[in-house]
Amino acid sequence: FGVHQANWKRFGNLDQAGRKWIIENKNWTHVFFWKHVLERFISGYLDKVVKDCKKKPEENPHLAIHFYIQYGFNCAEHQDLEAFVNFLQTVPKVEGHFAPQTPLCNYKRFPYTDVIRADDNLNDKLKNISSKLGVEHPKIKKRTQKHKTGAKNKMVAMFKGKPHLIQKILDMFKDDCESLPEACNVDDIMAAIEEKNQHR
Repeated sequence: FGVHQANWKRFGNLDQAGRKWIIENKNWTHVFFWKHVLERFISGYLDKVVKDCKKKPEENPHLAIHFYIQYGFNCAEHQDLEAFVNFLQTVPKVEGHFAPQTPLCNYKRFPYTDVIRADDNLNDKLKNISSKLGVEHPKIKKRTQKHKTGAKNKMVAMFKGKPHLIQKILDMFKDDCESLPEACNVDDIMAAIEEKNQHR
């Protein structure tokens, strides 16, 4: 069930009394969706940097990457993965796509009834939520199924020959790693990279 297809009422649009009532009311279901740090970073990099650099971000302020122009970003110098990671380490502030997710969602500050990893099995997990809520789970559309960003082979290809970038990214997402250690577990990815190197 693609989030872009949903008719959401944003929590932030409620007044303070309404937000407080929902947070403290046990009859509500509070779900925190999280992504693995590397999967989320690479997904954002490919979509918001590589893809959007083809759209002249200096002329399109609605693009996420336009935010970084004020800090000297330009596609010619910073579109490469390693160059972009190094660039992000120099900026005083990042926008949402490259910010730690736990502070954005106030994880551990507010009570969550469910903490769910957004991965290729997300739809099955959402079926459980629908069942718990007693509602019919919507049929997933094929184009929604294609929006998968967590394949291990993609990670291996991106970091092959550049495993040092993994630690740099984890360092930038220290808040996520401390609050959700599972979100920063890179053992499988590092093992896959090592295996790939041995079969050159």
